[in-house]
Amino acid sequence: MTYELALKLKNAGFKSNSEVFIKENGETYKWNELKTGGVLLPNLSELIEACGESGFILQYRGQEEFWLAEKYYGIEKPQDLATGSTPEEAVAKLWLVINKK
Repeated sequence: MTYELALKLKNAGFKSNSEVFIKENGETYKWNELKTGGVLLPNLSELIEACGESGFILQYRGQEEFWLAEKYYGIEKPQDLATGSTPEEAVAKLWLVINKK
């Protein structure tokens, strides 16, 4: 996941329990190694949990070479979709779609 995407999550109100930070230059640090700056870098498990596990699908589209994250709501409303080059990126983008303000 990029710094920019992690920052979007933070700015949109994503709460992470991660102990890993990412800096603008893309380097990652544990919280006790970080001197200044940085944004929390959530892991895949907490991203999935935040999207709600019910109706959630994550799949790799091998032929197209991307990850697809989907959230189904049944007949109440259309599903939300997001893609990314990694599972973390796809699910982070899906969380942003689900939590659009």
